[in-house]
Amino acid sequence: MNMQAPPIVNETPGGVDVQGVAKNQKIVIWIILVRLLLIVGGVAVAMMLGGGGQGSQASLGAMVLAMRLVQLVTFVLSIVFIVLLMTAMRTQVLWRVLAAIGLIIPLVGLIILLVVNGKATALLRANGYTVGLMGART
Repeated sequence: MNMQAPPIVNETPGGVDVQGVAKNQKIVIWIILVRLLLIVGGVAVAMMLGGGGQGSQASLGAMVLAMRLVQLVTFVLSIVFIVLLMTAMRTQVLWRVLAAIGLIIPLVGLIILLVVNGKATALLRANGYTVGLMGART
């Protein structure tokens, strides 16, 4: 008699891709962290520019340009991975589209990322995962 191990199932009975949620949630958490750091960095650069800081205008200009580039990359990645996370969670298409559009607005986008991350955390915990500060432990 040939005894085989049961196949590994990555989906719950409701169709939620739990492994996909865990993987995409980790990336979304990193995106949230980068967006928060960009906010703090933007405030620091604004203080240097407004307060007649010690740095030269050229170096501050380069810093602003670099921050804008990181913001652009983070913006694109946030749209991609929030849609992937919401797809793995089997969220309705309308909510995915609204979330992607809402990410355009800076503070609203951060709130959307935090809310969807919270829902992903609740879903992972309901499926037996241990979820820490940087996502699910797999």
